Amino acid sequence: MDFLSILNIDLILKIFFLLIMVMYIIFAFVIFNQIRAMNHIVHVPTSSQILSIISIINMLLAISLFLTAIVIL
Repeated sequence: MDFLSILNIDLILKIFFLLIMVMYIIFAFVIFNQIRAMNHIVHVPTSSQILSIISIINMLLAISLFLTAIVIL
């Protein structure tokens, strides 16, 4: 038996990439919470709205990337 066939490198890489994507989703969620907390303390109307929208888009893109990776991988 071949050592690589026992180890199943493809499955390990898929799990590794999915774990990295989950960590990025957690990171995007932390950024979203930090921006929301910052907006409660320092409120500048135009930049507060822009940063909030960007953080929501970032989190939605991270979640959609993860779901796409689940389908593809």
